[in-house]
Amino acid sequence: GDTVLLDFTTSANYVNRHIPGAYWAIRAQLPKVLENVPQASRIVLTCGSGLLARLAARDLEALTRTPVYLLEGGTAQWIAAGKPLESGESRLAVPRSDRYRRPYEGTDNPREAMQGYLEWEFGLVDQLKRDGTHRFRVV
Repeated sequence: GDTVLLDFTTSANYVNRHIPGAYWAIRAQLPKVLENVPQASRIVLTCGSGLLARLAARDLEALTRTPVYLLEGGTAQWIAAGKPLESGESRLAVPRSDRYRRPYEGTDNPREAMQGYLEWEFGLVDQLKRDGTHRFRVV
């Protein structure tokens, strides 16, 4: 209905499984999150256990007049109750910036090609040691 559900779990956990209709959010980006979710008459917060959502609730209450509620027991309790779940990167309130992405992730480049490049790059030090024509001092 007129409720927005914000999930403060890690983005990897969110993509793996989340409550249907939930928006993924980062606590440090709450002002941007509020810009990117629909207006609602109430906001419900969750995360894996509910602990991070509890911290985010205080921050969110300072930014909005919309009533803020916590999902008791968090998403873990939702899962334990056998309620429906969905997966995927749907409804990201902010871009996924909570984890390191390898250079080949999110591209059409095969992992093997990127790994080959990295091995070549790491091999440059040994190549410089063998090459007597440069003036670099290899430490």
